[in-house]
Amino acid sequence: MEHPILFGVHRVRGPEQDTRPRFSFSQSEARRRDFIVNHPSGNQRLVEYPTPDMPEIDVRTRLQKAGLILGVQLNSEDRLDYFRIPASSRPIVYDLKSDAQGAFSYGDDQLFFDIGELLGLVCHETDGKVLSGGIGLQVALVEFTRTDERRLYFIPGVESSIKETNGMNNPTDFYAQKLSSEFGDRFENYAEYFRMGFAEASQE
Repeated sequence: MEHPILFGVHRVRGPEQDTRPRFSFSQSEARRRDFIVNHPSGNQRLVEYPTPDMPEIDVRTRLQKAGLILGVQLNSEDRLDYFRIPASSRPIVYDLKSDAQGAFSYGDDQLFFDIGELLGLVCHETDGKVLSGGIGLQVALVEFTRTDERRLYFIPGVESSIKETNGMNNPTDFYAQKLSSEFGDRFENYAEYFRMGFAEASQE
């Protein structure tokens, strides 16, 4: 299949293939696709989804300025937005549902601290909004980073799942319940690290 994509100002065409399921950020309900396209400079991994409405674009812009969205945004085309993302990135859900430790390049204590920090930064950057969708499929882990680089990011399209709190008193408890539901004891054993990361980010 040939797929036209705008890279910078140059239209290129190349054969397209879906990203392997365990790494994929594709979600049919969000009309989000994760695929690899051939490019003269080498294969490029892309996320494609419908251009959001202005309120969601505002949320996305805030998160991008804070360095929290995965990848680099490319030109939009036909009401579709494109992000070039690292080949090594993957949703955290698959590793966290595994019984084995060591799937990450750092331990679960640091992982849940980083998740807490990421979710705390949502509140900080969006005037108190929260991530309403599933966390495991909206947060990406990037391997092969330097020690001073962020390892967890939100995947492109997350802005459609960031909502007003509707009077919620404690976002930390809201997220803790969601993480416990998604990951069970894997989260419960390190919940205190999540709360520490969230509190630190919320005070920035």
